[in-house]
This record gives sequence, structure tokens and C-alpha cells, in this order.
Amino acid sequence: MDTLLCSDSHWLVGTWIEAAKALGTNDAEKKLLEFNARNQLTLWGPKGEHLDYANKQWCGLVKDYYFKRWELFVNSVVDALKSGTKFDQDDFNQKCFSTVEQPWTMQQNLYPTTPTGDTLKISQDLYNKYKGDIQASAKASIGNPVWKKAYTYKDIPVYPSHLIVHH
Repeated sequence: MDTLLCSDSHWLVGTWIEAAKALGTNDAEKKLLEFNARNQLTLWGPKGEHLDYANKQWCGLVKDYYFKRWELFVNSVVDALKSGTKFDQDDFNQKCFSTVEQPWTMQQNLYPTTPTGDTLKISQDLYNKYKGDIQASAKASIGNPVWKKAYTYKDIPVYPSHLIVHH
């Protein structure tokens, strides 16, 4: 997904971050403006007061932020299943905040500001790679809508509750 997003100028987190930094008149201002730009997209406050309020699916953000959160969540759920213990949502929330969310807002790594790759070719490659799965899923769901299937385990959320935005 990140490769596809990086192929179009409209989906580059680097453009957002660099535009914010460009408003600074010295290094300290640029650093603060970068932090604010990153924080607005993710935590929206020092402790995630409005987590994902300005969520974007942008190149760099998907790979370095959202993917790492999902990876941590899946690993936490698998660990709970393997150990026969209840998934600890509070522990996950804290680990996610301290190892993924807050650190990303503090980073100063660079992201692309110009697209790379051919969007159409990348899309075709992704379709070719997954078309068998897509077709099988579509065939299996005929007369049996996906929304009717049960995807939850007892006491284990399908999606981390702290990532759900309520408006």
C-alpha cells in the first residue's frame, strides 16, 4: 500500500511535514512545527487525546506508523491466544503509545516529497498478485455477505478500541 501511495503526489506525508517546517525561521521553530505536523496526523495532543482525528493514508505514514501499530496489535493478540490469557487492552494501549505513536511524532526522519513509481503499473501488479484471493473471496461471499460472518474471539477485540474514532 505504501508503494502505491508513494507513486502519487497527493499522498505524500513528506509534503505535509516539509510544508510545516518551511514556516519556521530557525531550527528550533522548524523542529516544533514538524512535531506539530506529525502530532496533528496521529495523536492530536501530547497523550493522544483525539487519536487518529486527522488520520491520513499517506506514503510513509502507512508504513512507519499504521503498519507498526497493526503489527503490535496482531502480535499482542497472538501472544494472548498462545498463552491462553485474556487480551490486555490497557497494556496494548500503553505499549502502542510508548513504542509506536509517541516516538513517531518525535522523529525527524525525511519522507519523499516527490512521487516515485508508476501508479498504474503498481496497481496492475497488486491486482495480479491478489486477484486469485479477490476472486475467491467474492465467490465465497455470494449469498453470504461478509458482514454476517463472526470475526471476534471472546474477550479479544477485532480492532483496538483506542483506535476507533467516535464523532
